[in-house]
Amino acid sequence: MRIMEKNLGRRLGVLCASLLLLILAGGLTAQEWKGRGRLQGQVVDPEGQPLSGVKISLHQGDATGPGPKPLTTDKKGRWSYLGLANGAWTLVMEAEGFLISEGQVQVNEFGLSGKPLRIELKRPSAAQLQNAAADLIEQGNQAMQAKAYAEARGYYEQALVDTPEANRASVMRGIAQSYALEGNQDAALEMLEKSLQLAPDDVDTLRLIIELLLATERDEEAKAYIARLPQGESLDATTRLNLGIELYNEGNLDGALEHFQQAVADHPEEGIGYYYRGLIFLAKEKNAEALVDFKAFLERSPDSEKATEAQQFVDYLAGQ
Repeated sequence: MRIMEKNLGRRLGVLCASLLLLILAGGLTAQEWKGRGRLQGQVVDPEGQPLSGVKISLHQGDATGPGPKPLTTDKKGRWSYLGLANGAWTLVMEAEGFLISEGQVQVNEFGLSGKPLRIELKRPSAAQLQNAAADLIEQGNQAMQAKAYAEARGYYEQALVDTPEANRASVMRGIAQSYALEGNQDAALEMLEKSLQLAPDDVDTLRLIIELLLATERDEEAKAYIARLPQGESLDATTRLNLGIELYNEGNLDGALEHFQQAVADHPEEGIGYYYRGLIFLAKEKNAEALVDFKAFLERSPDSEKATEAQQFVDYLAGQ
């Protein structure tokens, strides 16, 4: 037992010594960039006006090297670093609304202080802003696919600032969809209304508003937006059918028939519209028309769960 304790004591002693060496080595590494040199300067905009609040980062060697803590320029755009080692340093400057400036400067800690640096930050061009916005939108799209809706919304909101006005409606739809997928329908509708202010006749925005209103059982409000759809533009089959089914359940056969007629006209390849229109004709005792519709439904949707019922209607009506 004593031997074990003795060995343990030796091991702890070695460990402590090793830690001390690491700490000292780390301290030496952290101090390598320190010396007697200095850098100072001023940051201005393209018009020569001083820029305050510009973030200044200084790294020994390349941009990954050690260095002092970042600082910001004062009201006159001035900055100053003291206690720098001799040699090459990478200077990085960042300010909202300007391109990042990065370059190397030389520090001579044994000579006279050099002339203060005067650095002009450039504003990005319209093309650069649009490219940056496009990159943000793509990141937003990827976040949406990953179901990271709040993250996606953050990217879209950043992109919106520099997106040309003609394209902003689509970005705002993305923001609205991120809210809707989180279950915040009110925020989604509010954003879509703002989108319509920019593009009053945007079909995709109108359709999304209609879908959200119908999903929250606000059918009367949806009708006003349906009426705003440009001539020749149609709702998707599901939305149109949902409107018809709602009216059918309320006993409004004529109103329901109007939507089912439109669903068949807009989407003749889909069988479900014929099925529901057939039900309306059957309720109105228009048996010939109902028979045609149920047959059309079976031709297009023979594997539907409603196929058995439709076949029964066909057998009944054909036997009359």
